Amino acid sequence: MRTALAGRPEAVLLGLVALGILPPTTLAQGAGSALGRITSTDERANLPNALVSITGTGLSVLTGEAGWYFIVGVPPGRHEITLELPGYFEARDIAPLFPFGHGLSYTTFGYESMRVSSQRIDDTGELVVTATIANTGEVPGKEIVQLYVSDPVSSLQRPIKELKGFTKVSLAPGESREVRFTLTDRAFSYYDPGRSRWVAESGDFEIAIGASSADIRLTETIQLRSTQRLNYAFDGFTFFRVLWEDDQTKPLLIERMPAWIGSHAAEGEPPEQAEIPDFLLDQPLLKFPYFTGGEVTRQQIDALIEQCNTMTYSP
Repeated sequence: MRTALAGRPEAVLLGLVALGILPPTTLAQGAGSALGRITSTDERANLPNALVSITGTGLSVLTGEAGWYFIVGVPPGRHEITLELPGYFEARDIAPLFPFGHGLSYTTFGYESMRVSSQRIDDTGELVVTATIANTGEVPGKEIVQLYVSDPVSSLQRPIKELKGFTKVSLAPGESREVRFTLTDRAFSYYDPGRSRWVAESGDFEIAIGASSADIRLTETIQLRSTQRLNYAFDGFTFFRVLWEDDQTKPLLIERMPAWIGSHAAEGEPPEQAEIPDFLLDQPLLKFPYFTGGEVTRQQIDALIEQCNTMTYSP
């Protein structure tokens, strides 16, 4: 499998630990281009949210949608790389022979009565999750009960399920026992390498209990409220869409390019109602001096980014 990879120092490094790994047999090449894309005859290498590690350089990058990514400082020449693919089998709807957490037993177990201590929590508190496990077979046995957390809407692409707790129970035939898990904000957070910190975003999270990642028996949905305040971390490669869909930064875009934005609004409608095509929304900010025909300069884009990065928001 041959893969092309390009980078230069102006680009942004994105790295994240992911699950699942392919043999390190692909090749990368630094060619001095800021925007690279994984291309391969092996379709697994074209998946979004793959972690690319470049052997011998200490560099890694998390791919975005359709395999597009930015990376910094790739030296010229050819390099061996490793691809790590989070949630590959579930994302592709493939049933593996032995899913994560799979195990066999001479007896059977029932799961029931899942409860959460609250349907709404904030990131300064704890969530207690309980469930009752019963040996429904005819011989004694041990079961490893697993708890997974899923974040269906995240600023960062995350695995479909993340293991956040497990416990082993020994039960006689007909015996049942309550298991208990305590989750803190870390169970709902992801690590942001750009900020060097864990970030917990507000929103709905699914809590799942099961015998493996593919054998989920019980689920509950809870709502998390984040109390964190973060500075924006924009740069020239941040997509226009990110600022346009944010109530704090949208007015700053309109202030700097009113004519261009207004040209996408219906006659008589304010620029706030502009319907900008997806193709343009998904372009990096550094391209907008070109798209606007010079209405905004690169220096003004840099000043916009600097102003935004002094502002804070709650994730």
